[in-house]
Amino acid sequence: MVPGVRPRRRRTIVGFGFTTLGRHRISAAIGPGNTASVAVAIVTRLGSSGKARLRDHVFTNGARRDSILYSLLTPNGNHPRPPANDAF
Repeated sequence: MVPGVRPRRRRTIVGFGFTTLGRHRISAAIGPGNTASVAVAIVTRLGSSGKARLRDHVFTNGARRDSILYSLLTPNGNHPRPPANDAF
């Protein structure tokens, strides 16, 4: 793969969420033991604004498991107003 392609893809996806979709937050919930996903998570590489542990967040393989929530907020504090018909 050409160096820098994946970072450009991440920026494109995040830009699409913020500009085209008008979102003010993009989040990723990742299992705490999934170090490969954490290492390449969009928000980790682009600057997470915070993280939280969600206890018993998912039920997989017969057990409840925690998730770590990473969030990225709109750059420059520009929080667009959601459309009137926008669902939570």
